[in-house]
Amino acid sequence: MLTHLYEVGFRAAPRPLGIDEQGREVLTFVPGHIIWPDRFSLLESERHLADVARLIRDFHEAVQGFTPPPDAHWQVLIPAEGSDIIAHHDLAPWNLVAGDEGQWAFIDWDTAGPGSRL
Repeated sequence: MLTHLYEVGFRAAPRPLGIDEQGREVLTFVPGHIIWPDRFSLLESERHLADVARLIRDFHEAVQGFTPPPDAHWQVLIPAEGSDIIAHHDLAPWNLVAGDEGQWAFIDWDTAGPGSRL
């Protein structure tokens, strides 16, 4: 899915680089600061909250065209309401990186799976 996001131009997620010799997924590093727990001030302005909301909408639009492989397995922590998209399922301040030049990104995609935009 991360490859798909990259291929359709969504840059607010790490890009996959492959699998290492121990079977672990290798991703690009997302520079910046995690919002949780000490940098909530980065979200204080209405403009930044609107930026994050747009980022979520952009993700949902980018993932809309993704078709998971038939053998996909998902880590389901909380049962999803619907399955119209592949959702992140943990969009929260602890998975939001604020970059130095206004670049925002979501990390920790291991619980992504079928869900709804809600």
